[in-house]
Amino acid sequence: MRAAWIGIIGAGAVLAGCYESTPSLNQDEEKLFDAVMYLFTGIEDNTPDGDARYWHRTIKGRALELWTISKNGMGFSDEEARKKTRNSVYARYVYRLTSPERCTFIFEDKHQLSKGDSQEDFSAYSYNNMLNSHTFRFANAHTFEFDKSDDSWPILILAGPRVKCDEESRFCENAWNSQFSGMSLGRFDGNKFMDRRERALALVKKACPGKEF
Repeated sequence: MRAAWIGIIGAGAVLAGCYESTPSLNQDEEKLFDAVMYLFTGIEDNTPDGDARYWHRTIKGRALELWTISKNGMGFSDEEARKKTRNSVYARYVYRLTSPERCTFIFEDKHQLSKGDSQEDFSAYSYNNMLNSHTFRFANAHTFEFDKSDDSWPILILAGPRVKCDEESRFCENAWNSQFSGMSLGRFDGNKFMDRRERALALVKKACPGKEF
């Protein structure tokens, strides 16, 4: 009997390990990732973004990516970067969202340049836009809501210990708001999408209720 229990416990441990190292997002996780992405950036699959461009959604392992391609209009002061991108015809813009632990989400705003005129190979040169690459810890938030004091342009606000960190400097702050952030680039157009934003916020807060102040 004891051997049988040990076998059951061992099998349970193996299953738990499998869940912890799940190679891809499950359905509920995908919904949460989609809500987090939309809440902060205003991007989802088939979102238009000027010049007849659209954002496309991809799940890569345990990461959500939204990407779009346009003609390359980038210039670089660095000679090495100029040399690598001299023949790059296209630029690929990627918002990548990962979650290394429960209720911690990392945004990466990546810019990638094509090899020649390829729209498949973007390995010529890449870099992260650090202004829009952040880590958010929703479990630390005692405030996670919209400030609607200006009805024409509600502001998303977060407050709590080390609730937001910058990926490059690792500097953390106890408060963040969307007023001066470039993450959404005006895609919400004021109050236009408020119902959808509030639904996204409610889904995120249900999964990550934060802590009392």
